[in-house]
Amino acid sequence: RMRNTFFAILTLITFQSFAFASTSTNLTMASDSAGNTVAVWEFVSDTYDSSIEAAFLPAGSSTWSSSVTVAGPVINPKFPKVSINDSGNIVLIWTEIDSFWGLNVLFGSTATFGGSWSTPTQISTTDENVSTSNYNAKITATDDIVLTWTSFDNINFDINARSATSSFGSWGTPVTISP
Repeated sequence: RMRNTFFAILTLITFQSFAFASTSTNLTMASDSAGNTVAVWEFVSDTYDSSIEAAFLPAGSSTWSSSVTVAGPVINPKFPKVSINDSGNIVLIWTEIDSFWGLNVLFGSTATFGGSWSTPTQISTTDENVSTSNYNAKITATDDIVLTWTSFDNINFDINARSATSSFGSWGTPVTISP
């Protein structure tokens, strides 16, 4: 028993003295036909706070804007996906861990190139677990937002293809598109 206690204390001291550096990961970007580019990524600070970050690169420039926090700190945001159209309208989606059930939940935010991001909105329902590797966002030339994802339905125990469509600035109601 004494030996187990010693190793537990030694392990605790080892982890507490380990310095964690901030990390940026899962970087992705999109560009319009003029060359304006938006980059988005996950960021974990040295205090373990997680967020979704974004920056803009105007066409013909080599200077990125300062990064901004789109969502955070939140619980484990993952795998942002971004789309921009030629009007400069942008849609961004990602998953977060639901703090109550521990499920992957789909969130989204919109912006106009170089502008502020909208308040993050939950898109998926609370009774589905979104696949962290299978969702997409598209904003069309006519400012229609089309989102698709797969999720496990915790009520019916099915894996479904889901979608939400809307106009820029609003979010559609999720519907199942698979049989």
